Amino acid sequence: MNVMKLLLLTLLTFQVLASIEVKVRGYSFSPFLQFDSKGKPFGATIEILEELNKIQKKYHFKFYKTSAKRRYTHFENKELDIIFFESQQWGWSKKQVEATKPFARGGEVFITKSSPEKSQSYFSSLKNKKIIGVLGFHYAFADYNSNENVLRRKYNMLLTSTPDSIISLILKDRGQIGVITESLLRKTINQEKKLKDQILVSEV
Repeated sequence: MNVMKLLLLTLLTFQVLASIEVKVRGYSFSPFLQFDSKGKPFGATIEILEELNKIQKKYHFKFYKTSAKRRYTHFENKELDIIFFESQQWGWSKKQVEATKPFARGGEVFITKSSPEKSQSYFSSLKNKKIIGVLGFHYAFADYNSNENVLRRKYNMLLTSTPDSIISLILKDRGQIGVITESLLRKTINQEKKLKDQILVSEV
């Protein structure tokens, strides 16, 4: 299991120091940030942002949408001051950023569609298996390389735009293995109990 350190990553840009408005960017990363059918954001990121605005008046924290792939462009263009629930391993280590101490931890697991012949040994090798992940995400098994061409060519990955679709794509046989956060998996199974019998989850 890949253990992730989820950080409040503070991106030091001129705008933070000189402007009342602090641009908070986020992308679909369930359950920390999601968007409803009308595109309205909700989740822990929005709750933190709202609390920050309540407890002080010096800065106004305003949310702007980005994507896992475009967040670095927004940073380079000074269109992003703060992003929540990130890891410095996800492409930030060589950029001029500062991060808080980890305030949440999580991990990723592999999932596959259940069948009588499958056991935990199914996850021992990814060779010749189509893997489903999210465009712009960094995965430990791929040495945190998020380049979509590398992921498709070297790791035979199908890349989707949102992590919420991974389970359904696995059940529709669009791929053999999905990579999903433990927190999103728990949330989804709690909402749809039948999924527990439909998917096999890696134990390590």
